[in-house]
Amino acid sequence: MYNVLLRVISAKLLDRCKQLKPNKMNRRFSIPILFSFIILGFGCNQGKQHRPKHPKLLGAQSVYVGEPMDPEAAKYVQLANSDNVKIEKREHYMIVTAWYIANACGKSIPDLNFKNDTINLTYNETSEELCMSVSIEEITYFVDNRDDKNWKIIKTNSYPFSW
Repeated sequence: MYNVLLRVISAKLLDRCKQLKPNKMNRRFSIPILFSFIILGFGCNQGKQHRPKHPKLLGAQSVYVGEPMDPEAAKYVQLANSDNVKIEKREHYMIVTAWYIANACGKSIPDLNFKNDTINLTYNETSEELCMSVSIEEITYFVDNRDDKNWKIIKTNSYPFSW
């Protein structure tokens, strides 16, 4: 979303620069500003879109929900500590949502494993940076289900502590 917004601003700035009478002063300030917006547009990736690891994992997205001590996040703490997952079946895929307690300082990647008729959802820590702060993450998995199988779905919490 931020990339799109920056590209729109860059385009408007470019249009505005074209409307001004060309002189040295306009060119001197408009070109560096334009390049700054372009660099910010490509450099700022605020979303946490992750490239899938398993071939049946079409995609996954994580959303920060809150911290375990936050009263507004109390229901998510219960969901993160339980085995509950939300499953929406579509024509050829499933949308599975799970909640995890994760290291707030590190990075984690959603993945899944198949075994017989079971899908095991994971949220694996990829960085070695640990801290005392934890966060609750809502992970949405997009899973290929062209066979329209009824899978048993379980989640594995990779963070060693419950809250």
